[in-house]
Amino acid sequence: MMGIIYPFIIFVAIWRSAGKYEGRKIWVWLSKISVIVMVAIFLLVVFIFTLSIHRAFVNLNPNKNSRTIEKFLFYDENYPYVGFWKKNCSDCFGLAIDKAKDGKYSVSFCGPGGCHEPGTYRPDTTIVNDPLYRVIDNNNIEVKGMDGFAKYRRCELKE
Repeated sequence: MMGIIYPFIIFVAIWRSAGKYEGRKIWVWLSKISVIVMVAIFLLVVFIFTLSIHRAFVNLNPNKNSRTIEKFLFYDENYPYVGFWKKNCSDCFGLAIDKAKDGKYSVSFCGPGGCHEPGTYRPDTTIVNDPLYRVIDNNNIEVKGMDGFAKYRRCELKE
């Protein structure tokens, strides 16, 4: 909260100091213009940050979360990659891979606060022959993220 209030205290101080300055008027105007520009940039950054936080949580389903997702995933031999996949099985978050339409899978991120609705975290995929995924075997895959490929393993297999 202080990170939002403090800049405005500084902006008001600069504005008022500029109003009391008795030197060349160019410095008064430049100070006030710089405050206006800084306030606009600050508000834009706060807006973008707030929007990104909102988007991260808007598609979460709190009824499905990393503790309950296994109840919603059912193994099907036609869909061998259905399951809850984690980088480390002790993690409290991971990827829920479930059946989707047209022979594809939905890949949703799940954490303690909820799981993303199918199709909102990543687009539906075939996994096999998708350049964003590498299948090692039926219990180990690699998923491409911003930092390259990360290995995931199925922590529980429902059959």
